Amino acid sequence: MGSARDDEDSHAGHRCVPKLILAGRLTGTFEGRPVVISADETGLTLDFLSLYSGWQLRKYSSAALPVLEWLNASHIPLTVRMAGALSVPLLPKSGLLVRFFAPSLAKP
Repeated sequence: MGSARDDEDSHAGHRCVPKLILAGRLTGTFEGRPVVISADETGLTLDFLSLYSGWQLRKYSSAALPVLEWLNASHIPLTVRMAGALSVPLLPKSGLLVRFFAPSLAKP
């Protein structure tokens, strides 16, 4: 049956959160501007090259809520970085700028 069914398994991760690490990078566009989604051991990062792109993200907050709720339930941290300098945490606890400018995103 394998170790997944063995109740006497000495593996520390047995019946716990799987020992998996997100890793990878996707490059694409959002509203015609470049965006990079990167994943590593610290979580997910949405990297917008301009502040304008990050600002436009507010328009899609209601469509993004199911994804944000799933990420939050899965305990995956999410950070939005704009223009390479401004970094704002979105999950698990939203940063002050998110709570002020996009309150609907702050409550997944």
